[in-house]
Amino acid sequence: MSARFTRMCCNIVNRVEPGAWTISRDMQLTHKNGALINLQNAQILYKTSSFWSRKKILTQFLEALGTQSAIQEEPFESYLDAIRPCVRNAFLLDTLRAHVEEADFVYRKLSDSLIEILMVDREKTMQSLSKKTLEQAGIPPKEAFKMAHLNLERATQGSWNQLAEGLFQSNCGDDYDSSRVLLEDYMDQVPVTGQRVVFIPDRNTLIVADSAIPNALERAFEIVDSLQLVGPITMIPFVFEGGVRPWDPNPGLRLRYLRRVYSEMVALYSDQQDLHQLEESDTHYASYDVMENEGGEMCAFTALTKGMSAHLPRADVVVLIDPNHSKETSALATVTWASFSAVMSHQLKKTSSYPPRYEAHRFPSHPEIKRMQPFQSQEGKKT
Repeated sequence: MSARFTRMCCNIVNRVEPGAWTISRDMQLTHKNGALINLQNAQILYKTSSFWSRKKILTQFLEALGTQSAIQEEPFESYLDAIRPCVRNAFLLDTLRAHVEEADFVYRKLSDSLIEILMVDREKTMQSLSKKTLEQAGIPPKEAFKMAHLNLERATQGSWNQLAEGLFQSNCGDDYDSSRVLLEDYMDQVPVTGQRVVFIPDRNTLIVADSAIPNALERAFEIVDSLQLVGPITMIPFVFEGGVRPWDPNPGLRLRYLRRVYSEMVALYSDQQDLHQLEESDTHYASYDVMENEGGEMCAFTALTKGMSAHLPRADVVVLIDPNHSKETSALATVTWASFSAVMSHQLKKTSSYPPRYEAHRFPSHPEIKRMQPFQSQEGKKT
């Protein structure tokens, strides 16, 4: 498998500069100027991508690496106009940090769940702008973001298409519509009487609904649910008020909103587990499951087992398990996350990952468990 994968990668990266790359050994390519590409990270990206998208993702990744040295050798001024801001899910940031050693990228956080990353968009390739490039050019990151925003403003030839009363969609027709949420003047063109509720399900889609018009929000949910996503970002809507803010929906839409939040968290936490399983790490990444009762109330569960260190997801409830517990069930207690984290505050360490996880290296003692609030469960079904 590894030899075949290495040959495939060599063929892909040589499309950028024919004949420049050769196989030096299994899972490693060498450029004629001495540069190396270790393919372990590429293989992780390949394995963790869906069957239908993995070849495309691998190609983009390798072609970006293949052009990295060429771009660094060019004067920074030669591609100033090609710099673009891109809004992405923060999970991408953690994936790159964990698995792409070459990705010395420039980014900033927009919120806990969204980041803005700077890209160099060329005719044949697209790659992240490196911190090293900015440092060599003497350009502060803040100035680079300003340049990228100006470039995107100049490239914004389209306008807003009104889909219904209080509902608008950006129709510039390129891969940057979602990133135009960063352009305040462009966003201000949307006439609203309430809050601007923003939907960016993928990189090609930017939908804004007026919070004062319930039908507009209902229609926005329907449209987003019907899309075939290209470069998914987030299915969770947010408010744009001079920046990204959490949305607090009215009671009529709250359940629909929460289902989106929980559904996305289930998927992202599962992806986290898959990534770290490929690393063959000894660390246990606890699962994140969601239950919904007949009344529509939802609750996320995770579990901590005695004698096992774990990275716990930020759930609503923690099931404390003792395999040697004398009762019929090994579940020693089921407690709320708020009380668990309060009692164990000095034992939990938040990681840098998104969605958030917490390192737990010690199981709570019986006196500590007694200080925690039991979870009052209601019958529900797993979502």
